[in-house]
Amino acid sequence: MEPDAIARRIRRVLQEDGRGPNNELARRAGLSPSPCLRRMRMLEKVALSKGMSPL
Repeated sequence: MEPDAIARRIRRVLQEDGRGPNNELARRAGLSPSPCLRRMRMLEKVALSKGMSPL
């Protein structure tokens, strides 16, 4: 699965500061908190299924 623009934004924000709360991540990624959390969990699942470390 190739990441879309929103997934890339989430990854970029997490790489800059992965310790912030979901609300802040969502704001910086341009999403509301619920879809942001869903997408973040999906990204983690994909990374783990490919044998990579989580975001």
